[in-house]
Amino acid sequence: MTGGVGAVAGGLSGGTATVALSLASAAIWGTSDFVGGIAARRLPSPAVVTLSHSLSLALLASLALMHASAWPDTRSAVYGALAGVACGTGVMVLYKALALGGMGLTAAVSGVLAAVLPVLWAFSTEGLPRVPQIAGIVLAAVAIWMIARAPGSPSSKQAILLGAAAGASFGCLFILLKLAGRGGVLWPLAWSRVASATLAAVVTWIGRRRIGTRRNGGAKVGAKTDARPRLSWPGWTILGLISIAGIFDASGNTFYTIATRLGRLDIAAVLSSLYPASTIVLAAVLLRERTTRSQAAGMALALVAVVLISA
Repeated sequence: MTGGVGAVAGGLSGGTATVALSLASAAIWGTSDFVGGIAARRLPSPAVVTLSHSLSLALLASLALMHASAWPDTRSAVYGALAGVACGTGVMVLYKALALGGMGLTAAVSGVLAAVLPVLWAFSTEGLPRVPQIAGIVLAAVAIWMIARAPGSPSSKQAILLGAAAGASFGCLFILLKLAGRGGVLWPLAWSRVASATLAAVVTWIGRRRIGTRRNGGAKVGAKTDARPRLSWPGWTILGLISIAGIFDASGNTFYTIATRLGRLDIAAVLSSLYPASTIVLAAVLLRERTTRSQAAGMALALVAVVLISA
């Protein structure tokens, strides 16, 4: 797989390739979150993850077979599976937040926490980066908050909890993909999809059983109507969005894993955590959602952070 990594890097130096691939993964992940969030308004988020990750599993396994990638050792497979559990959990929580409407505080908390955890891990295992890179990491964390945090969004306990759960999951994902990537790229990622798709399928099944139990028990007088998306045929348009979400998410994971193989974990994780920017840009272009001054300033600050990290 070493040759494949070199081909993707395009002959760039390790640091430059890490920056480029990390930014690419951020753009791809943000697109995946955008289309996946729209799909989650029609289907329960666990069902969306089950379908999208099953599709990406087939894609990753097919690519691994086509490239004759070496089968990963047990450690890489286990790290890959654990990464899948973290990814499945984080994406389901994030899609739930997206389906509720504005992400606001949820996205801000998740984005910063997702970046902080691998940075602390990298500092303890790889040592401190250079001073400009440290400054860039700090600015990037501020930029992530400014981009994701929508002024006026409610500071609810639910938003904080959803953001913390998603951020912790994604932070663990970033670390585990780094560890899994030592034994290759495609097969460890395929193992992660086995775990995430299985987890999401189990959660979907449990949710469907609970809905069935409520229906069989009969509706009580004065009971609130369950407004959550029901598990039903979503239509070809939604299935198309789910397919795009799965393909893009797998592609983002691939680019990120290669980036961690070529450079520092903290650099790759922080730059990849800028994924809310592409989600917001797509929402502004396609859904006509307004971009706030804070978000625009955050995007400008992110550019400064990229320059410092790349220095």
